[in-house]
Amino acid sequence: MKVFKTALVLTLIGIVCGVAIGFTNYITEPIIERNAQARAREAYIGFFSDLTAIETEKVEGNTYVYEQVKIIKEDVLIGYVFKAKGTNPRGLIDLAVAVSLTGEVKGVKILESENTVGFWDQYNNPLSEKTGTLAELSGVDVIAGVTQSGDLINTLIGAAKAFGIEIIGGEVVVDPYENIFGANMTAVVDESFTATDILLKREIIKNSRDVIQGFAYTATGTVEGIPYHDGPARVTLLVGVDPAGKILGVETFVNEHTESFYNKHLPYFTNLKGKDLANYEDVDTIAGATISLGLIQDLLDAVKAVENPYVKVFGGFISKEADSAFTVTETVTAKEIIKGEGGVVLGYAYTATGTATGIPGHDNPERVTLLVGVDKDGVILGVYTLESNHTPGFYWRHYPYFESLVGVNISTFDSVDTIAGATISLGLIQELLNAVKAVV
Repeated sequence: MKVFKTALVLTLIGIVCGVAIGFTNYITEPIIERNAQARAREAYIGFFSDLTAIETEKVEGNTYVYEQVKIIKEDVLIGYVFKAKGTNPRGLIDLAVAVSLTGEVKGVKILESENTVGFWDQYNNPLSEKTGTLAELSGVDVIAGVTQSGDLINTLIGAAKAFGIEIIGGEVVVDPYENIFGANMTAVVDESFTATDILLKREIIKNSRDVIQGFAYTATGTVEGIPYHDGPARVTLLVGVDPAGKILGVETFVNEHTESFYNKHLPYFTNLKGKDLANYEDVDTIAGATISLGLIQDLLDAVKAVENPYVKVFGGFISKEADSAFTVTETVTAKEIIKGEGGVVLGYAYTATGTATGIPGHDNPERVTLLVGVDKDGVILGVYTLESNHTPGFYWRHYPYFESLVGVNISTFDSVDTIAGATISLGLIQELLNAVKAVV
């Protein structure tokens, strides 16, 4: 009888506890769900600050991807968020990958994790740095001591990437030329350029008005010693340079190096933008993957060598020396003797500088410095801008004018047709050429 009473009491206690737990779940589950939805909405806004609505669709039949979210701006679809989740011995990880319709990764973020706090969140910063296209999206480098979290994160990223590529309609490849030079540009191979084992070609980039916007170099090379590679591993870069010698961008055509390490250099490529190619080494490098970095810098050095203004004007030359007999003027500040094999004089390089006022948007006089190369008979071999503070979009209109001067004797250069636009800059350019003409 006593056993029966004890069993009855335990049964009643179990029923009461079950009801209490059920009631607690009834109360808390909607709260937990609302909190999860609030975190997700916060993430969506972080990915797409201009969204006005979202549409959520459940994903069936995928091991990890469980939801896709359409991002809407004023009734127009502008992107997706793909949500994937999975478990490891430490518990659940729920992750989101956001991407635009053109395939640009807008962000990767962990929405929820049951893994040990202080460990899994070491991956937050590496995830926040993910950029590029969905096709290029890679996992994170697994951190020692947090390998289970890292492995699951990489599995989820891979699943979201594969699903996203399927939805968007194939691997979206962003045109590297467009990334560097913008849309509506044309690339024309420079037939005068002599290719090397490293520099495969040089292209002239022009806009829709046929105005030169810069130059694109394709540089390639291999290096030994890449971990997990039996032989040499190749990198091929597209390096964009504006007419004044500033780096417009660096894109990767081919990479056979370990992707997770090579990708450490992508911020370095970003830091190079706007820097003078002549002193790009001043840009801080990114720690890690030093073998890849060495090759990257070798390729940039090769571009730098041919972008040297003296090389661009005189081609292959052996030496240059100041002409000690030349008397400098206020405008023509230097004359150099350019020599080739056997000390043969190829020509002369004049440095001319001056300022102009009235440049739109500029309060002060703005300088232009030219390098003017002529042969021994005074025929112009090239004109190169060493310095210009004038408005680039207008100043660059004069580059076809510089090209048209090649082969003209400097004594008659003013008979060459000029390019319409940016007349203030053109006036200064002609003053500088006149100053050189007077001393040749």
